Amino acid sequence: MRRFWEPLVEHGVDVVLGAHDHNYERFAPMGINGNPKRSGTTQFVVGTGGFSLNPFLDPLPASQVRLTDFGVLKLRLAPRAYTWQFIKVDETVLDSGRRRCHR
Repeated sequence: MRRFWEPLVEHGVDVVLGAHDHNYERFAPMGINGNPKRSGTTQFVVGTGGFSLNPFLDPLPASQVRLTDFGVLKLRLAPRAYTWQFIKVDETVLDSGRRRCHR
């Protein structure tokens, strides 16, 4: 995945969404090598609306939150920041936060 990730980081992309696994995981901003980097790109994996949920494998260095609950990710995008909430189907907020944009 490095060849896909590298241009995102190099061009200052703030957030990337994926759903390649059936669970929820939020990563700290990451550099090209996938390790935490303050000026890197944040990734959310949100595959929590389907038929089943998957257990996790070993965590990656930048992994911050890992959940196996059905739910949705609510993103609010602003010119210089974004906020997020992962909301379980019973409307409980399990993860939330705010980050400033790079540019």
